[in-house]
Amino acid sequence: MRLISKALVTACMITAFGSSTVTASVVDIYDGFEGGTYVYPTLSSYFSGQGYTVNQLTASFTSLAGANLAILSDPEGFGSAQLSAIDSYVNGGGRLIINSDGTNFEAAQTGVNNILTSLGSSIVNVDAGYDEGYHNTTNVVSGPFTAGVTSINYGYTSYLTGGTPVAYGISGQLFIAYQQIGAGYVFAIADFNTADSTTFTGDNPTLYCDFGGLGCGGNATATPLPTAAPLFATGLAAMGLFGWRRKRKTARTMLPFAAA
Repeated sequence: MRLISKALVTACMITAFGSSTVTASVVDIYDGFEGGTYVYPTLSSYFSGQGYTVNQLTASFTSLAGANLAILSDPEGFGSAQLSAIDSYVNGGGRLIINSDGTNFEAAQTGVNNILTSLGSSIVNVDAGYDEGYHNTTNVVSGPFTAGVTSINYGYTSYLTGGTPVAYGISGQLFIAYQQIGAGYVFAIADFNTADSTTFTGDNPTLYCDFGGLGCGGNATATPLPTAAPLFATGLAAMGLFGWRRKRKTARTMLPFAAA
């Protein structure tokens, strides 16, 4: 009876300790187009609905520490403080998505290229205009970050060179690519329409989740957050194993006397 009571107490302690150290995944989002009202509402609604904490960044952010995924859409005019924060975040193991767009959005392309150059990435965003209007491409490259993604909705892209290809538009332009930087990854998307209210449907949410390793898409590349129930079970299992070992040790100690 005492052993059972100790097991329950210890299991509860393990549960409490585990629960206190678990925090929700955090998604930081910067939306530089139309005063932060273009992609942020859609992305914020989706990720918060998945149970993640969402922070809206301003252009003067100086840290991305604590984020599991950072999305910088139309990243115009970032200074040295922002680039330094991005470098530290990605090299330290962070996942970064950067979005630009087609011709007439050169400021967004420049912002993306400034980030890529600062990171030491080989990816380059080239000014061009492809596929104006909304389209759906199935030219998706099978890889570690496209599990569950067979098509991508988009609208009007520039194009990319370098990195590892992820997706091509219907005109054959590479517009999504990624590269590992330090312990983290940068994912470049040459069209921020992939996350607006019209196109963030179908496989697009899965693509963003796969990039972030958040586990909400088809590729759960992040370690799932433990819940109270599994932790409680872990506590009971640990105490059960301890009890079994103690009982076995006692039995072994008594064997010589039994034989005598």
